[in-house]
Amino acid sequence: MNQANVPETNWRSAIAQGAAVWMALIVGFAVLPAGHPLLDGIAASTLLGAPLLPVALFMDLRQARRASNCPPTIGVYFSNLLADVADSIVNRTAFGTGRVALYVC
Repeated sequence: MNQANVPETNWRSAIAQGAAVWMALIVGFAVLPAGHPLLDGIAASTLLGAPLLPVALFMDLRQARRASNCPPTIGVYFSNLLADVADSIVNRTAFGTGRVALYVC
């Protein structure tokens, strides 16, 4: 995005945190045997932490649509998100700093 369209809030860090929470919950449910006392804590954490990823994805998409000249489709948005993930891994930059405007008409 050019400087004029850069949003004040970067939801990409919340997306990364939501993905980390989902991974921790999945691993917790997969590793612990049924009836383990920690499963109650993981179930409670699921109620509180699971909505983070979908809400962050929705807010980031909404923000991208407002910042672009043309509203991006879901496919364009996710390809931009994956490009940002790849940029963060390859260049070791903060997640969300390599965002570009989504110009799709």
